[in-house]
Amino acid sequence: MENRIRVLPGEIINQIAAGEVVERPASIVKELLENALDSGADEVILNLEKGGLDMITVIDNGSGMNRDEVTSSLLQHATSKIASLKDLENISSLGFRGEALASISSIAEISIHSYDGQDKPVTLTGISGHNTLRPGPGRNRGTTVKVTRIFANVPARRKFLKSETTEYKYILETFINTVLTKFSISFKLIRNGKTVYQLPAGTDGLERLLQIHKQVKATELIRISYDDPQIRISGWIGSPELIKQGSSWQYLIINGRPVRNPLLNKAVKEGYGTVLMREMNPCYLIFLELDPAIVDVNVHPRKQEVRFSDPGRMF
Repeated sequence: MENRIRVLPGEIINQIAAGEVVERPASIVKELLENALDSGADEVILNLEKGGLDMITVIDNGSGMNRDEVTSSLLQHATSKIASLKDLENISSLGFRGEALASISSIAEISIHSYDGQDKPVTLTGISGHNTLRPGPGRNRGTTVKVTRIFANVPARRKFLKSETTEYKYILETFINTVLTKFSISFKLIRNGKTVYQLPAGTDGLERLLQIHKQVKATELIRISYDDPQIRISGWIGSPELIKQGSSWQYLIINGRPVRNPLLNKAVKEGYGTVLMREMNPCYLIFLELDPAIVDVNVHPRKQEVRFSDPGRMF
């Protein structure tokens, strides 16, 4: 009788993982930006061609990697952020699952050029699971990751991608959510050779918010705050006048991670009472700093949702 249970080859395993992590070009941007921020960078550049469909490049001035670290970075479940089960209960980094780069390299061509400030710069290229390491050109400390030919070897996935404009919209949303979490870091977004955003490092979320939404005035925003031993809330909500002008942006940042949470969205809207008409949605930038023990950030493959141990209290 034929054995119907078999161990899958690594390439197929990575593509399955990619199906969870890499939905579209914006998913790749999210993973690469998070890695850049986790590296300790204070300057990050995102460069796109054709809405990310042709090329995604992220350049940072973080800690960089040496030869061995670069080689390991494309291995499945390779990570610098988790060493034990206890680490999963107190996750403070942004990218932590370990299969992102391996997954990306299984559905696209990837090039990593890195220098840790001590060893010589190196360049690693990955094409369909085949990796090549070679000396890299001189550079300042940091890492450049370039991804091209996205889903080229998975045509069934590529055909589900939308137009350049639509895919860029998803990337822009990811970029904005990211830059709002790290306002002390400078960011630059380049699209088809043109600079879209040049965001200098700021001192607080309000400064960064006004850099993104140039039409909004600081006087149209209301500061909020709350503090107890397990929960700290800070941020800004839009005044009813701002919302009535048609503004509708919502940013929720939990422990430095942009997330979506319908429960908290509803809580914010109910906080306005009868001031807003039913069809209106509030605009806000809210930061929640929580004891990691009361929030689970590992409930979504792309870490976009969270679960609370006491959702009623959070509401």
